[in-house]
Amino acid sequence: MSVSITGTPRTYTPAYNEQVVVASSTQTAQTNFRYRCEIVDNTLTNVLATVDVFPDANNLCVFDAKRVIESYVTSNPTLTSMTELSYCAESFKQYYVKVLERYGSTLANHSSGITSVIYAFNAAQRWEDFVGWDDENYFIKTGNVVNFLTNAPDNQVINSNEKAFLHFGVKTDVIARYLRVRTYDSSSSLLQTVLIRNNYYDFHIANGAGKLMRAPSGWNLNDLDGAELISGAQPIITSSVASWVIDVVKSNGTTALTNTRTFIAGTECTPHTSYRVHFLNALGGFDSFTFNRKHEIKDTITKQSFEPVYGSVSGGAWSYAKTDQRKKDFYIETNQTYKLNSDWISEAQSTWLYELITSPEVYIEIGGSWRSCYVKAAEYIEKIQVSDKIFNLEMEIELGKSIRQRW
Repeated sequence: MSVSITGTPRTYTPAYNEQVVVASSTQTAQTNFRYRCEIVDNTLTNVLATVDVFPDANNLCVFDAKRVIESYVTSNPTLTSMTELSYCAESFKQYYVKVLERYGSTLANHSSGITSVIYAFNAAQRWEDFVGWDDENYFIKTGNVVNFLTNAPDNQVINSNEKAFLHFGVKTDVIARYLRVRTYDSSSSLLQTVLIRNNYYDFHIANGAGKLMRAPSGWNLNDLDGAELISGAQPIITSSVASWVIDVVKSNGTTALTNTRTFIAGTECTPHTSYRVHFLNALGGFDSFTFNRKHEIKDTITKQSFEPVYGSVSGGAWSYAKTDQRKKDFYIETNQTYKLNSDWISEAQSTWLYELITSPEVYIEIGGSWRSCYVKAAEYIEKIQVSDKIFNLEMEIELGKSIRQRW
């Protein structure tokens, strides 16, 4: 009797794509045979779900853990100022799949096999990207340089006091020691090199959560506690800074573990109110974009009313007054929408911003506060410069309902 695990997802796999485990058994001819798949957490004893799977035409067990695991993965939006590099404890789930042989006139479990550890993180890839998914392009290990968890074009413009974020994955323990920020003036001369400690570089400190990290990358770099800086000084971003470059480095402070991301200090010139939007991207991080052109705010109002009895008793007689209300509202609901317009964008930005339109989690900054919102869109057309020349993004978002009852 034996169970062999013959196929598993990548070790670090998108939680919202298929996570198929394939197994075989030498006992498929037994009476009432079926496979029993148990999804267990990092303790190897706590069972998250149990599913019986009948053999396919080749007598194999084919089991997709996606529907179970995605319910354990949420996100870690940064709604407050970041004083240190933070880990994303809610953005991934560590699990194993145990496959058992189950058969007999009275069903009973027999031999079993178990997968190696799998980490599902808060990503949802397009089919063509998922088919070629390779976690070694995004999760740091010894000897490789990886991408940050974003598809945003490089050289992003960050206007004064705008927040931005970078997320990175780590596969190898005790390696991703510092976030390095190099600032430059308008003549491209280096102003300072800042090393920011990663307090969760040792996975054991955060019970494995240091495998998925987030960092500030805009003016919110200045929110970091000065004690977190190994070299350089606060404020990191000043009026003298024209651009800055960010990467993750080893303990020597120079060996890069990620590609670099360049940010350009912008000088916003618009008569309109700017709205900064933050959204969960396809790789499980949060990206940001500013709409700084004409906008409209619309309130859709729904009312329910009744007709009260006209008149009242006055001086022992029933009397009427011109001020008697003919209708009274007993339920009022308002639904506020914003129609936002961006400045001109590039073809690369148009492709990237598909992730904003399709994101399940979007926040907008209004009056200095983050508010959850819903993107109203039935379609999205990616623009191509060779045919459209210049273009921008128009987007309509819906805020939460406001309900008022009074009568």
